[in-house]
Amino acid sequence: MSVIDNAGFCIFLSIIGGVALAIQSTINGAAGMKVPGNIVSYATFLGGTILSMIIWLGESKGATNLDYRTELGNSPWYAWMGGLCGAFYVFTIIIMIPRHGVGICVALSVVAQMVMAMIIDNYGFMGNTTRDYTVYRGISTIGFALGVTLIMRY
Repeated sequence: MSVIDNAGFCIFLSIIGGVALAIQSTINGAAGMKVPGNIVSYATFLGGTILSMIIWLGESKGATNLDYRTELGNSPWYAWMGGLCGAFYVFTIIIMIPRHGVGICVALSVVAQMVMAMIIDNYGFMGNTTRDYTVYRGISTIGFALGVTLIMRY
């Protein structure tokens, strides 16, 4: 059993990922006040590319047994859209944080992610397992949105 199969570790990793996203947003917003946004975005993705390569090399040990051309060619078209979505998010954060602050921008981003995640779960978009949008999920989503409204107001 891999450590990735451990639910507690996955929860911990998700929390650390959320913290990293808030920190990244803060850094990008601060950098966007000093230099053009496209340079900040380039630096962000270059750093991410380097870290991804290091992790891939460590994790796969070079993965000489995989046929990458076949595997990449068999990927659905939307598998290539993640970078575009990430770039749009980074540009949005660079523009919005200096004007509205980290708390509001991250809170709005998180509630938007939550709503979209519920839609993806409910309909099983992009090959994901279907999870019904129950009354409890609806109440939670409304509570989340109300919390963001309070953050924005006060």
